[in-house]
Amino acid sequence: MRKFVIVGVGNPIRGDDAIGIVVAHKVAEMLGSPFVERTSVDLDLLELIGENDKVVLIDSIKKQDLPLGSIVEILLCDIASAKISCGLHRRNLQTVLEIARKFGHDVDAKVRIFAISIYENDIFREGLSDELITLSGEIAKKIVEAIEKI
Repeated sequence: MRKFVIVGVGNPIRGDDAIGIVVAHKVAEMLGSPFVERTSVDLDLLELIGENDKVVLIDSIKKQDLPLGSIVEILLCDIASAKISCGLHRRNLQTVLEIARKFGHDVDAKVRIFAISIYENDIFREGLSDELITLSGEIAKKIVEAIEKI
């Protein structure tokens, strides 16, 4: 049996930006996996990569051209080939993944990233919008299905 850790990334006081945390918590419960909450991706991600067979990051993505609650799997090869600094929450995820590779971790096999489409994350409010609250359970189920195929 594989050891998964589910990492919810977001800011709980920035409205819908908290969707990564909310959905990750539901996913972890459904899978019986450990859950970790983060407001940013930092070097402590290295420890999670080293201690687990799979690390699943769930975050939000602000994309007006995607339907609210859409799930996008972000491929590590796309992050690695990005010409600009690519980071989640002001941290450079690309750098963290490169350091993990230098430590001998097969991050391409270990790390999965799911982003959930939101429309706003620049207001200060605790809690998700009513629409995302309604969608969160179905979003979690879809991510669980994707994880189970890993």
